[in-house]
Amino acid sequence: MRLSSQAACFAAMSAVLATACSGTEAASRGLQAQRDTVDGVPRLLYPGSGGAELAWRADTVAVIGDILGDDPDYQFDQVADAGVTGDAAGNVWLLDGAGHRVIGYSPDGTFVGSHGREGSGPGEINMAFGLTAGRGDTLWVMEMTSGRLTGFPAGGGEPRIISFDASASAAPPVVMQDDRILAGIRFTFGLDRDQAKEQRRSVVARFALDGALQDTLYSMLLPEPDVVQVESGNRRMMMLSTPRFAPVLRWAAFPDGSLAVVDDDRYSIHVLEPDGTERLRIERDAPPRATTEADRQAVLEEMRTQQVRGFGGDRAMLEEAVRRQLEATTFAATIPRIESIAVDRQGRLWVVASSDDPGADGRVDLYDRNGVMLGTLPGLGLPTAFLADGRAAYLGKDADTDVQQVTVVRLIEE
Repeated sequence: MRLSSQAACFAAMSAVLATACSGTEAASRGLQAQRDTVDGVPRLLYPGSGGAELAWRADTVAVIGDILGDDPDYQFDQVADAGVTGDAAGNVWLLDGAGHRVIGYSPDGTFVGSHGREGSGPGEINMAFGLTAGRGDTLWVMEMTSGRLTGFPAGGGEPRIISFDASASAAPPVVMQDDRILAGIRFTFGLDRDQAKEQRRSVVARFALDGALQDTLYSMLLPEPDVVQVESGNRRMMMLSTPRFAPVLRWAAFPDGSLAVVDDDRYSIHVLEPDGTERLRIERDAPPRATTEADRQAVLEEMRTQQVRGFGGDRAMLEEAVRRQLEATTFAATIPRIESIAVDRQGRLWVVASSDDPGADGRVDLYDRNGVMLGTLPGLGLPTAFLADGRAAYLGKDADTDVQQVTVVRLIEE
């Protein structure tokens, strides 16, 4: 565990917005919403800008990740945002893609243990793409190829496996509730063209604890994907991706099981009851902005610098794949106004609104479950994961070495 320039950044982070309260006080401190009804659903429409600035600060508790690479307990890589979670005891857990394991640290950054190893058998991890903590501090790992959830007890013990139907496997994000599982759906069966178009949906679904699909709570039709095919000798690679900046289904679960869902390019949030019924809509009068040439060039430059893995290190083929993907990349006409959403452990909705300036960081708006705007957090980014006891984790890299690190902070509401 070592401090870095990233730690200094978080330690210096101060001053943003007044205490996030609720009810009448919150309504008086924040913007007043226009109340009406759209499609039979109550709507709170806020002005496109403004909001009380909350005076929060983020005090750094620990920076986890060994820059020098001499301690295997603090070495991890290929950790994705969906691979960071926290348990009820306040520990932070990471899905270490390079090490094929789940690795955990106490709130002060002390190593507490790891679970799993590379492989496809019980208790092993292969091509995992999501991690979440469930009841009893069980750490659930979602695997891509096997379509299974493996639950590792944080304190040790035999892992538990939940297998899904091969035709509709669960996909991140995954929320483990006491009596069911909330997750996306990844359709895997072969389809003809018409069927494939209908099934090209992003879905929020409920599964039983044995992996059986119960019902669909929400879905949206995805745009036609960009297709790239590359051949080299007897090898063939196909890549699919949606047009850049096209809206994707974003959702987050409140502690009571209700959902916040975003499905288009507007600043519009659907709040659903646990059964999927829409009970509220939260909107801001901030239309999406047009995609600019600067936006397009920034995406292409990022793609050029990304490392592509696979095919046994066939560099020629991988370079050709990057070139073809750059040529085939298309862009939506607008930039979605909402970049991401999340719900913290206090049941507050964090919404990252995109900036009007290409490349600039977005603004965080904060709401309670009933759509009351609590304020804005312009100097505080969205945490990668919310932890117990008012802590949060941010996934990043050391500025000098490009080594992945996780910074744990305490969010202090003043």
